[in-house]
Amino acid sequence: MNDIVKREQSTDISIDYLNALAAGVGNALQVMPLSGGGKPLLRMLKSGAWVFGVADDPVQEGSSWAINPQQMQHGWVCWDADPNRQKNGTLGERLVPVTKPMPEMPEPIRGNEWQAQRVFELKCLDGEDEGVEVMYKAQSDGGKQAAGNLYAAFSKQLEWLRINKESPAYIVPIIKLKSTYYTHQMYGQIFKPALDLVTWATMDLERQDAGAPAPAPVAPKPAPAAAAAKPAKPALGDAVGAAAPAQPPRRQRPVGRA
Repeated sequence: MNDIVKREQSTDISIDYLNALAAGVGNALQVMPLSGGGKPLLRMLKSGAWVFGVADDPVQEGSSWAINPQQMQHGWVCWDADPNRQKNGTLGERLVPVTKPMPEMPEPIRGNEWQAQRVFELKCLDGEDEGVEVMYKAQSDGGKQAAGNLYAAFSKQLEWLRINKESPAYIVPIIKLKSTYYTHQMYGQIFKPALDLVTWATMDLERQDAGAPAPAPVAPKPAPAAAAAKPAKPALGDAVGAAAPAQPPRRQRPVGRA
């Protein structure tokens, strides 16, 4: 993800790469049903709150995150479904860049089937977590649906860039991490991830102007306020297109923390 903001490196995107990315996104939309890197994992709790890292640090409400298109992956993961284990472990993972075809599903491991997943690397752009880099693995049905919505918007954006011969290439999705829910008759509110697309940017994070195509809509039903595992961080201004609010001072993270 660091190469998004390293201006000393070239940020030009070749037509060949755009074509490969478009083909890969299209393939992922058709093949995948509704790793690595060592970055902290981003996940959504059952309460609908987003957290990251082993300490489940809460994501600041309203913060913006950039998804690195050059680190988008898809593939399979195999979980140990042993009922005697308190927590299931990963038996295997097979991922390839989204510019390559979805790999074939491997054979089951000890009777455990593989599940499709999509993997993104994200970087926080503002607020208390500015500069934090995380990895999100969409494995649940809700997560894969949210990823699929983003892929669909990606496909439209790439087509818009090709038709309009837009330069520089705005291929970095800027999103906000939200959640939606539905009500289950037995279990009550069931929360699902939502990757709320705000705008697009270049690899050096130059944002697209107001004449760009509108972001793809997300599920209309907003999630109610959910209690996080830790006290929620102050929300950032969430108005798209309004003047940017004054940013809160960045907190000093412990030495060695991601």
